[in-house]
Amino acid sequence: MKRLESQGETLTFQISMRERFLLMQALHRYPMVSPSHHRISRSQSADMAEAQELLDDALAEQRLALKSRIAVLFTDGQCLKTGPDGCVLTLTLAQRELLLQCLNDIRVGCWTALGCPEETQRTSTPHTEINIKHLMMMDLCAYFQHCLIHGNSGE
Repeated sequence: MKRLESQGETLTFQISMRERFLLMQALHRYPMVSPSHHRISRSQSADMAEAQELLDDALAEQRLALKSRIAVLFTDGQCLKTGPDGCVLTLTLAQRELLLQCLNDIRVGCWTALGCPEETQRTSTPHTEINIKHLMMMDLCAYFQHCLIHGNSGE
C-alpha cells in the first residue's frame, strides 16, 4: 500500500488486489474488543452500575455506527476503485480516521484474546491455530495502520 497523492482533505493510496482482499477480511472482523473490556471502575458498586450501563449502551451505539459507516464506505464503490495496477483507495481525512479506529479495535481485540502479552512475550505465546490467527491479524492491522498514517510500507 502506497500513498499516491494528498490534496487538501483527500488521500489517495495504491493498494494491490491482495492487500484489498486482506483489508476486507480484517474489516469483517470488526468489532473485536469485547464489550466487557471497557470498565468505568474495577469495583462493581451499585453506584457504578448505572454509569456502566450507560457506557455499555454508548459503546454499542458507537460500534454499530462505525460498522455501518465502514460498510457504506466500501460498498458504494466510491473510495475503492479497481485499476490496471490493482486498486486505488481514496479517503478523506475523516474516513481515514474511521478506518484507523476500526483497525485499532481489531488489533486490540486480538491482543486481548491472546491475554495482553508484552511484545517480548509474543514469541512465547503458545502456537495454537487461533493464537497464530490473532497474531497475524494484529500484524496485518498494524501494517494497514502504518500505511494509512505514514504513507507507505517503505517509510
